[in-house]
Amino acid sequence: MTDGGARVATTTLIEITPLASEKLQKVLAEEGEEGLLLRVMVTPGPNGGFQYTLGVEKEAGVNDFVTDTESVQVLVDAESAPLIE
Repeated sequence: MTDGGARVATTTLIEITPLASEKLQKVLAEEGEEGLLLRVMVTPGPNGGFQYTLGVEKEAGVNDFVTDTESVQVLVDAESAPLIE
């Protein structure tokens, strides 16, 4: 379900456990639309660590990597991907 030139990740950028996948499905279903994707963003934190942000998107962007997990498609932007790896 990639769109707009998004890239399918050739390695697993993120792993989601079956229980987490089940919870994410419920959260995405509560949004009231089908086919929503989970966005994961990583930014450097103020004290040298990282900050992780989760969001919901309707479609992948041009610079996104798309990872298919058990039941949820995960989007990671090109800037966040190296920080996740």
